[in-house]
Amino acid sequence: MSTVNLTNYTCFKLKPSQYRQVFQFFCGLIITILIYQTLSLWLWLLCLIALGFSLFVFNQRPYVEQFEQLDKQIWSIKFYKNQDIEQFEIIKMVDHIFYIVVYYKTTLKQNKPKNLVLWQDQMSVKSWKMLKTRAKLG
Repeated sequence: MSTVNLTNYTCFKLKPSQYRQVFQFFCGLIITILIYQTLSLWLWLLCLIALGFSLFVFNQRPYVEQFEQLDKQIWSIKFYKNQDIEQFEIIKMVDHIFYIVVYYKTTLKQNKPKNLVLWQDQMSVKSWKMLKTRAKLG
């Protein structure tokens, strides 16, 4: 009988999401159209600059390169271009068809809960299905 390697099912390697960028673009486009219809030109330009600046700052945040299950609810997370590995405890996972939101708190510092949005195109199909199963099972 062959043994199954379970490390493939508990380690999720992620890549940058293109879905997230398209989603941000269309949300920004809708906001731009709505404020154009309601504000004067100079206020619209000011809001457009603020929107562009916020998108720039948001895209500068480090993204998750890998996360892996260590224990039943204890996971580790590694950010891109950062050698530090952080441990966290999952509070809950919410499945939203194209993306999954993971609510967690770090185990070392008991700060307010954080969230992690994982898009479908960030991982392989097999990993995505496994993560969706984990989210549905709770």
